[in-house]
Amino acid sequence: MLWRRAEEVLREFKEITFIGYSLPGDDLHIKYLFKRALSTRKSEGPPINVVDYAADPEDSQVRRNYEGFFGKSIRYFHEGFESYVDRELGPT
Repeated sequence: MLWRRAEEVLREFKEITFIGYSLPGDDLHIKYLFKRALSTRKSEGPPINVVDYAADPEDSQVRRNYEGFFGKSIRYFHEGFESYVDRELGPT
């Protein structure tokens, strides 16, 4: 019942942001949850934001994991959490 409710909630999101999660290949439960929720939406999928810290964003395994799963349209923030917050919400 919990997984079904999570899917229903995810289906309605306007934006999804992952912070500090690498989306490893063997995390099949989360991947299945997102695939089902996003594939059964009535509208286009929400923007997917990924917040990570990577000195070389072009060589980031985290970025490759997300692009491999969600596609190239993710918004990848490679400068860490504080930079992400400053950029999205303004300096604190």
